[in-house]
Amino acid sequence: MKKIKAREYARQHRMSLFQVIKKIQKGELRGEQIEENGVNVQYVLLDGESEHAHDRIPASGVPVRETDPGTEAEIAEELRALRREIALLRRELERCCRGT
Repeated sequence: MKKIKAREYARQHRMSLFQVIKKIQKGELRGEQIEENGVNVQYVLLDGESEHAHDRIPASGVPVRETDPGTEAEIAEELRALRREIALLRRELERCCRGT
């Protein structure tokens, strides 16, 4: 079981410290409070992976859902679908923002 400071957990999950403390109090997250150098420090307890580890938010700000990659054929098909979607979005963007 891994434990990290509530403040660090909040930073990693782009939440406020208040939201993290509230989740601990509601029982949505497991936590403990430890006195270090005369100051109470709140920790979040993680079982290997956190409950929201599958919903990472990279620097782009768009959530990325981690899944089992599957076979090479599935990956290739997904890549083709993503390329089609990107091409469609580029056309939409060009059509929408042509005058600017």
